[in-house]
Amino acid sequence: MSTVTRRVETVLPETGSREWWALYLLAPLVLLGGGILVFPTLVYDRFIWQYLWGPVVADAAGQPVTHEGIRAVQGYNAVNTVIYLAAVVYSLPGLRAYLDQLDVTFDARLAYGFAPIIIAGGAMRALEDLGLLGDYAVWFITPSIYIVVTAVTISRSVSVHSCVTKISDLSR
Repeated sequence: MSTVTRRVETVLPETGSREWWALYLLAPLVLLGGGILVFPTLVYDRFIWQYLWGPVVADAAGQPVTHEGIRAVQGYNAVNTVIYLAAVVYSLPGLRAYLDQLDVTFDARLAYGFAPIIIAGGAMRALEDLGLLGDYAVWFITPSIYIVVTAVTISRSVSVHSCVTKISDLSR
């Protein structure tokens, strides 16, 4: 084993630990936050606004929007498509670990269990398209709607798991 490997292993938490997953999930947010603090115009205005958040706001407004002189148009572009794909790929190990922690296997029952959430996401987007969500419309446009649906899904799965665990403990 190399010296570098030993040093890395002593600094990083053991893979699979909660600390490791917290580090894994928070690292991109810390890097992004640091970038915004150090280079706000470059990171926020010229990257996040122009390619990620601006198109969502433009979609909610139904027309191109500007921020600090930078114009954003609704829809997908090459940058946000690659970023969204990278975010999904980056989140897959965390999803797998989360399902393993809950001792959940992916099968037809799980897929059917998530069907109402998937339908609800589509229904929320339809309500936004009809203009019925007002100032909250920005949270029901891709990718924001995925954040909302994911938060609801995780909170529901944690609460259901907690209830099942308590019922299981009571029946012993």
